[in-house]
Amino acid sequence: MKKILFAVLIALFLGTAVAGAQPYENSTVVGQVQDRVIVTLKESVQIHRDKAADPVKVGVAGLDGLAARFDVHAMDPLYQGLTQMIKDKSARGDLERVWAVDFPESMGLHAVKAAYEALPEVEKVELVDI
Repeated sequence: MKKILFAVLIALFLGTAVAGAQPYENSTVVGQVQDRVIVTLKESVQIHRDKAADPVKVGVAGLDGLAARFDVHAMDPLYQGLTQMIKDKSARGDLERVWAVDFPESMGLHAVKAAYEALPEVEKVELVDI
């Protein structure tokens, strides 16, 4: 009986330790997309994409500098095509500030995230959960 009780206690202890060691807020998340971040720009920032430029150019020095540094190959509005359907201008404006930034995986997800977070034009940077 003591052996069974001991085994159950060990199993409970290990289960709790493993559950506490999860690296993500949501237990259903198994990882993050390694070549994309979601960037929300501050309200005052206006960008003008040059779709032909490689790396991406948006007319904001800090963003253009990071695009060159991290070889950003795409920066697109996350809600492209949906914002025109929203009648509330303030809600539409909030959605228009959210951009998907794509870069080579070799650049390092957390390095790219930290660099964008450091820009004064950026409100927040989010990872894409899988």
